[in-house]
Amino acid sequence: MEQRECSISKKINLEKTEWCSKTSLNLFEEDLAPLIAKIKLSNSLQNSNVSKMGIYFTLGESGLYCDYCYDGVKNYDEENVDCGGPNCQSCLVPKKFFNWVLLIIILLWVLVAFLIIVNLRNFRDELHFLFLKNSSYENKIERALFRALDFRRRN
Repeated sequence: MEQRECSISKKINLEKTEWCSKTSLNLFEEDLAPLIAKIKLSNSLQNSNVSKMGIYFTLGESGLYCDYCYDGVKNYDEENVDCGGPNCQSCLVPKKFFNWVLLIIILLWVLVAFLIIVNLRNFRDELHFLFLKNSSYENKIERALFRALDFRRRN
């Protein structure tokens, strides 16, 4: 079990400021740093004597922004949903993403198509060459037969 002494006699300073379009009191330690809390007073119902007090404890930089910057709605001075404007964090600009995988796949398909076309042309040229080679061989046979027949006729 852990125990320690605590002191509740710390000096604090209150500073009246304008925060999120409303007047609030900032609660500081005696040296004005760091900000401990913001106290916001407002009427809960219009034209009534009922008041409410909102106390916002700051955790790091989260106290820099108004509470409406976290409600999921574009309201007050926000430029987009929960961002932009003087009282909310700046909106993140989405970075453009280039799909390299798609480009590589397309280039590979183009390369495959090119290789198929080149191989078909080479195959066609080989067939044409073989046809010419065979047809010249057949021509030689035909000529030889023609000469043989012609020789028989003469004899």
